[in-house]
Amino acid sequence: MIVGATVVAALGAGPVAWLARDRLPASRRGTYGRVLLVVSLPAFALLVGVLAVASDASLLSMMDAVVVGVVCGGAVALLAERTVVPERYRAEPA
Repeated sequence: MIVGATVVAALGAGPVAWLARDRLPASRRGTYGRVLLVVSLPAFALLVGVLAVASDASLLSMMDAVVVGVVCGGAVALLAERTVVPERYRAEPA
């Protein structure tokens, strides 16, 4: 279950961050980032709590797995942008 949470977070966080950075202007990214943060923190806490109660898993290990997944997903997206994506398709520096 913990490995699954890591893989899902990695596969979701990296590409979403890369597409948002590529498609949105810097001013809108800041606004959307704040809104997403305010909405996602309570939703994430609720989801992790429900999963921990339902699966009898340790809450700390589940959160650790999600943090590792988000970091790995962001790193893979950054690495892919720097090595695989052609220059004309790369995001503008913020």
